[in-house]
Amino acid sequence: MRSLAKTNPVRIVRGICDLTQVELAELLRCARLTVHMLESGRLKLSPKMAAKISLHTGVSQHWLLDPKRKLPPPCERDHQRPYTMQVFKMIRAEIADPRTEPIDVIAIQSFVAAAYRQLCDAGWQAYRTDQIVYFYYLVREFLNELETPWKESRKLPDSADVAQLFAEFAALMEQARKQKEEKERSRIKSVGGVGGVGGVGASVPRTSYQKARRR
Repeated sequence: MRSLAKTNPVRIVRGICDLTQVELAELLRCARLTVHMLESGRLKLSPKMAAKISLHTGVSQHWLLDPKRKLPPPCERDHQRPYTMQVFKMIRAEIADPRTEPIDVIAIQSFVAAAYRQLCDAGWQAYRTDQIVYFYYLVREFLNELETPWKESRKLPDSADVAQLFAEFAALMEQARKQKEEKERSRIKSVGGVGGVGGVGASVPRTSYQKARRR
């Protein structure tokens, strides 16, 4: 059991990040027991869970799933770079970035628009090939998964008018951006304009690493 603990990828990553099982579970939105079972080998690490760990920590997803993995683990974004606590902090800083610039809202709106286009295209293909029931199933599963972290707010109109929906969506996004911007200004003012990487989910000023990713 001890030798397994030394080679278990989840435990290795948790050790590098200096996280407790509870803290890692909070990042992954899962139960602490799930993390415990993954580390003990009683639960096999699935590609979906590996993708989740990679997203929230920055470690290589391929490394997590590779039975012939070697140490140290590499980063997801640069497989030539060893995964370290510094990388973890940069990833958490990027995730916690309040994204209060107008270009951030435009990027989100563009992403949603692209997703809608893909959804329409998939619906057309499913109907054309007599697979519409399967299409309904996949979309319902996807929507149910979205409901877990984000319950429907009912802020958007119950309308089939796409133009109206997107206009309301854009207005809500801009309203939220201004609120976040004001909150971030107040936070920076309260600490005298000095920030730094705090806890796991701390909000921090945008780093050069994050700026580079946006170019």
